[in-house]
Amino acid sequence: NIMLFYNNRLPFLADRTNRQALSYAVPIISENQSFGPLNPNSWAYYTKIKDYSYNFEQAQELFSKSNTASSSASLTISTFPSFLNLAQTIAASWKKLGVKTQVKVENALPTEFDVLIASQEIPADPDQYHLWHSTQTTNITGLASPRIDKLLEDGRKTLEEDKRIKIYQDFQRYLLEEAPAVFLFHPKLYTIERI
Repeated sequence: NIMLFYNNRLPFLADRTNRQALSYAVPIISENQSFGPLNPNSWAYYTKIKDYSYNFEQAQELFSKSNTASSSASLTISTFPSFLNLAQTIAASWKKLGVKTQVKVENALPTEFDVLIASQEIPADPDQYHLWHSTQTTNITGLASPRIDKLLEDGRKTLEEDKRIKIYQDFQRYLLEEAPAVFLFHPKLYTIERI
């Protein structure tokens, strides 16, 4: 999954309204567009979640309601050479929204970033404790949500599949509401065989 991660520890990005506004201003048009954190082949994949398809008017409206959005807002999108064009397209859209945005190309995963575009392998199992639980160092967004923490903990403790499905459906709904990241698209994978 190609994802855009927000650093939720930054004051500007700690505001959920700002994250949601920026998410609506990400112009992604792909037949393999991703809408949530889970693999579409997962048994817990859920479609009734907040849809951040490109909607610039919605982004502007949310920004106008934000208490922390200002003309001095400035962000750097860190990414890798393979996603440079994508990062530049997003930066142009955010500039139009009024957020000063620049792009920085990285050769390794940065320890510090404002916004990061990177690929993240998503297993078929819906357990994403390591990605989103507030206690995990692998939670690179710094998301700290007691509700999401509890759902991830319950998902690991629950054995009955019908109860687990409900837990992971709630996890997907609340994670999209929090908008700690934007799920962009699934890369196309090709298998090459010698005949």
